[in-house]
Amino acid sequence: RVVESMVPAESLAASQEQCTRLGAEIGRLQASMQDMVPKTEHQLARDQLGQRAREVEQLQAEMSRVQAASQGMIPPSVYEASQASLRRAEQELQVCKSSIDQMVPRMQFTAARD
Repeated sequence: RVVESMVPAESLAASQEQCTRLGAEIGRLQASMQDMVPKTEHQLARDQLGQRAREVEQLQAEMSRVQAASQGMIPPSVYEASQASLRRAEQELQVCKSSIDQMVPRMQFTAARD
């Protein structure tokens, strides 16, 4: 009866050997895990990167649109300077018109003297 409840010694040695192998495998896997990141964190990082890439594309498209729109534009100071020049030219024209109204052709003047 006592012998029936016992296990052969080599079974213990085989179990211990398998435990050692499994322990080594566990250690190897744990070492590999040190250089790894959970899939959820990886996916979150990829999602954020994708979102940033879409934002960059949108900003680049907006910049292109603004650049295209601004190609036909000039600074306000340049426009204001041209408007000032236009006003001066209009004033000078008015002065010339006013002056010419006070004058007669030279031939008419010469004929009148003779």
